[in-house]
Amino acid sequence: MRIATYTALLLIYAILSPCAYTAVKNIQDEADFTEAVLKKPGIKMVVFSTGWCGYCKKLDPLIRKISDGYSDKLAFYVVDGDKLYATAKKYKVNGYPTAVFIEDGIEKGRMIGYHEEQQIIDIINKQLK
Repeated sequence: MRIATYTALLLIYAILSPCAYTAVKNIQDEADFTEAVLKKPGIKMVVFSTGWCGYCKKLDPLIRKISDGYSDKLAFYVVDGDKLYATAKKYKVNGYPTAVFIEDGIEKGRMIGYHEEQQIIDIINKQLK
């Protein structure tokens, strides 16, 4: 009985947890980046960050929160700049966090550094025009 209750609680948590329904996808490697970002049509927001970057850690929950409201208009991806250094270098990422807006394989804009929620929304809306 206890195992069933525990399992049910974990399931409820997974459903209600913000991380469970986020529209942000983590890019694992170069092949994943090519397939998800470069080959798929539409505009994407690719956030380059690192595990040691304090502003990246502060920006991440904001991006995940905002992404839920744009999931039908914009695809969101996170790239670890340490793991995919060549990709970060290709997109001239000189500091973290940096978000690059990419459409059909072409950079359309970028957001450098940490921004508050409304600023991020304004930047996204500008990119979607």
